[in-house]
Amino acid sequence: MNLITFIESFAATDYFRLADGDKEQYYRDPPVDYGEFFRRLMNTIAANKEATHWVEKSPAHTLCYRKVAQHFPDARFVLIHRDLMDSVRSRIGRRRAGRVYSRLREYGLVMKTAVEYAIYSAVTKRIERKSPQVAASVTYADLVANMAGTCRRICESLEIEFEPNMASPPYPPNTSFPSGKRQREDILSRGETIIAKLVLGLSRMIPFGLVVRLGPWLMSHGRRRPMLHHWSMLCEEREIVGTMADVKPQAKTVVS
Repeated sequence: MNLITFIESFAATDYFRLADGDKEQYYRDPPVDYGEFFRRLMNTIAANKEATHWVEKSPAHTLCYRKVAQHFPDARFVLIHRDLMDSVRSRIGRRRAGRVYSRLREYGLVMKTAVEYAIYSAVTKRIERKSPQVAASVTYADLVANMAGTCRRICESLEIEFEPNMASPPYPPNTSFPSGKRQREDILSRGETIIAKLVLGLSRMIPFGLVVRLGPWLMSHGRRRPMLHHWSMLCEEREIVGTMADVKPQAKTVVS
């Protein structure tokens, strides 16, 4: 994908329009690579909001943390761990919402979720052990049970000031269970629970080298692809730089 195609396709997304992006600035001063494009876009959003930091939350990028770290060496990672069965219940709940479901297809979805969970867990644990950019590691359950306390701990790790509104999201909860806890607990059959745990145990036997190869495949074939799919995660670095360098002028302003 060359620079012009990338700018035009990204400018047409809701992401870009909600950010009040100006695509003409990227033609006047082309970025050197897709990482710089995104940094400049997010820096503009932060400046417009008078914010000192910005956050990118795409779970699929966990599988490509080395690329993220390469493009953003000043980034700090906050890892959020979620329980397997909670993840399966959430996925099944979304599928059942407002539609007729097949028990056989649900078994397949349970197995797929368990395999993905095993892969993400393996990569997350590797990040936690190996990456110097990890700032905090928390659980989803902690956020639900004590959002203020958990957010305060994350802020301390990031060395930024905690503000009470961080624990009071302005948006309604994005949940698969509008009826509450009982609906969550009753959603899975005993057979689905057994299958999820069995598949997770088998998936954890996958060698990490194979996990790394499966990660990008999951990203490109999943239903919810990461927003930054094209600019860094699945492209060769020389291809990214080469296509942009073809149209990049010699004079360039670097935005840090």
